Amino acid sequence: MTMGAVRLRRGTRVWLDDAVHTVTGVTDDGVRLRSETGSWTVIGVGDLLADPSFRPYDGDAEEEDADEDPGPRRRVHVDPGAMLDGLSETQQEELLRAQEHFLELTTGYRSGDPYHAVPDEPRSEYDPSLPLTQRVHNKADELGYSRIQMWRRLKRWREEGLWGLVDQRTQRPSDPLAGVDQRLIDAILTQHYATEEDDSTGTLNRLRRRVERRLEAVHGPGVVKVPPQTSFNRYVALLLPGRYTTGQATTRRSVANRPGGHYRPIIASRPGELVMIDTSWLDVRAYDPDTDTVVSVDLTIAIDVCTRSLLGWRLVPKGTKGVDAGMVIADAMMPEPMRPGWPEGLRHRMLRLPCEPLLSADERFAAAAARPVVFPETIVIDHGKAFASQAVKNVCRRYGITIQDARKYRPTDKPQVEAAFKTIRSQLAEHIAGYKGHHVVHRGKDVDAVARWTIAELEEFFAEYVVAKLTDRRSSCTGSELRRFIDYMFVTTGWGRLASTT
Repeated sequence: MTMGAVRLRRGTRVWLDDAVHTVTGVTDDGVRLRSETGSWTVIGVGDLLADPSFRPYDGDAEEEDADEDPGPRRRVHVDPGAMLDGLSETQQEELLRAQEHFLELTTGYRSGDPYHAVPDEPRSEYDPSLPLTQRVHNKADELGYSRIQMWRRLKRWREEGLWGLVDQRTQRPSDPLAGVDQRLIDAILTQHYATEEDDSTGTLNRLRRRVERRLEAVHGPGVVKVPPQTSFNRYVALLLPGRYTTGQATTRRSVANRPGGHYRPIIASRPGELVMIDTSWLDVRAYDPDTDTVVSVDLTIAIDVCTRSLLGWRLVPKGTKGVDAGMVIADAMMPEPMRPGWPEGLRHRMLRLPCEPLLSADERFAAAAARPVVFPETIVIDHGKAFASQAVKNVCRRYGITIQDARKYRPTDKPQVEAAFKTIRSQLAEHIAGYKGHHVVHRGKDVDAVARWTIAELEEFFAEYVVAKLTDRRSSCTGSELRRFIDYMFVTTGWGRLASTT
């Protein structure tokens, strides 16, 4: 596979992410790379071309020029997984059956292990006590190969594993962009990453016209020929896989903000070691009886990474302030009071924590709900105005809490709290009257007409949901309390039409 001046084949070395990688396998739509540290990477051809850190490794050419007598070619180590990526399931099953013959030839057992032998193994023709030459000749007669062919196949299987049994004449990788002008490829990639990612969504026809104008501005009119729309669309699909060129603009920007490296799990070994705090809109419209209007609601939560417990929350009209974020941190360090009407199964003692004897010294826990009380050591915040406020800094300074900033436009730096918002939407918000959907295209016809819960009532619902779900997850109650609570929320007590109970 040739990419400009770089020929991607087994053994080719390239620069990627400021490290030298060796190509161990090439398929029709991807390349498998191995770094000098031994880590493996599978990347699409389009993604590899579009990566700004991708470039040829100049050391290969210098070494070839310096070596006047290269002698026999060194066999490059090949990763079998990379070579087998392009095979169908039927072909892979045939390879496994072929390997069974070679295992029987060399060991006497088709599984290769005498402890997993079938009743008729080893067969007399392949008894391990026989000379290898005799066993190879017997297997050649059985499979219909000549003895020379059988010896060659045995040698390839020993050196290359399963890939040595493949007829590589039928598995030659092809370059889907062969023959395409490199200047056209550069123009498509430059246009996408320079403009299309942040621009309003358009069609591929618009992209083609913009690429054509870019080529004329750089190389002159008519110098680089732009292919027909059908061919152009195919090139874009190969160069920009998964980039949502003509999809939603928000999705396109989210894809562009993905980290370039590998994901690494965020681990905390003890409660409070790492607490994530963030704000998002609650997908429910709230009713304000004083002004007889409907308002949007912001939800701020703090989640403990170790226990995955919600430690604090605040629901306020849209526009969270620093004092709201500071109060969420303070709430995490205080017991959650039981509300009137809550069942006994939601009390703090239902958590059955090992530190309960120590906590019983504080009388507040006698009337507390089943929410853990955790003193955060480090909190992770984004660059929102509310979290960067002096109020949050004062709270953290007073209680000795370390503040750790997430990177800008990197929601993957705090995945637990982002996932919590999605869970809240599916388990709670969509069941409440006034639910407006996560996106405007999901919004009902007249959401405000059925929005009849105030922010105070929504906060009561949310508190009972968190406590009931927390106790249910720890198997301290049957979960019937949570179901009773959900059923109660479905009924809007005559203030509007009933929400669906299905």
